[in-house]
Amino acid sequence: MTKTQAINILKPIINNLAKKHDWIEGKKSLVMSQILLESGWLRHAPGNNCLGIKVPESKIELWQNKQLLWTKEWDKETGKYKRVKAWFMTYPSVEDCIESGYIKTLSLSRYKDTRESLDWWEATDWIKRNGYATSPAYTENLRKTILKNKLYEIDFRHKPDNKITENFKYYETFSNVRIGNRTYLRVIENPPAYDGYRYSLFFRVQIVRNVLGKPLIITPNGCNYRIKQYNAQVGGSEKSQHLTALAVDLCVPRGMTAYGLYEIFKNRTDINGFGIGKNFIHVDLRDKDTVWYY
Repeated sequence: MTKTQAINILKPIINNLAKKHDWIEGKKSLVMSQILLESGWLRHAPGNNCLGIKVPESKIELWQNKQLLWTKEWDKETGKYKRVKAWFMTYPSVEDCIESGYIKTLSLSRYKDTRESLDWWEATDWIKRNGYATSPAYTENLRKTILKNKLYEIDFRHKPDNKITENFKYYETFSNVRIGNRTYLRVIENPPAYDGYRYSLFFRVQIVRNVLGKPLIITPNGCNYRIKQYNAQVGGSEKSQHLTALAVDLCVPRGMTAYGLYEIFKNRTDINGFGIGKNFIHVDLRDKDTVWYY
């Protein structure tokens, strides 16, 4: 089975389960990446157990739907993986494994932080911290799987190329993420609670775009929405308006100055938060008039 085939098999299953379990929304790629890693891209899912779900030790003697398999487990004492035999569940289908095994497990109180995470990036951290896996590299492996295979696209609520206003598309508002020295652009859409902020801001930015009559480009780092970690990585304030999709950083069009662009925003809109740089300006919908310089 190819990676594409595995993804295409899982997509409709996970989308269907998200309709019944709303906490999955925004974190479908978390579920998919875990399945793909645990099952070797669905190549190793004996008894339809695509998540390596074990039979509880207290029920091994009485449990009928089980299979004895070799597996690798992280040994904290040696800091290495070791091969062991363990009893694993069997299921009538992959979907049943996900719902009655995985989703039932994540309904436990200890996974509350995972369920309430704002997005898949946050959830890949919490699921490790909540005790789902012992491997120290589990969070990083999940994130790399999601990013390298663009699994995050299953979590987009709007088609990226659809227009939010006449001249701006949804993907331009999505957050970047950074792993090590590599930045992945526009991979996390803001949570639904911030949609109104995003629309309000870009309604006003579009007004200025219409006045200019030429492209107004969002800077690579200045995406409208930023997740907390990326905002910190680029030096953003802990109270940054980017965290709630209320801000955007814009390149100064050729032939203009940053101050000239600021004046158009100030005169034509009610935007009142401005950070003026050499080749860009930051605009946001804060409550009080504020201007600063980079």
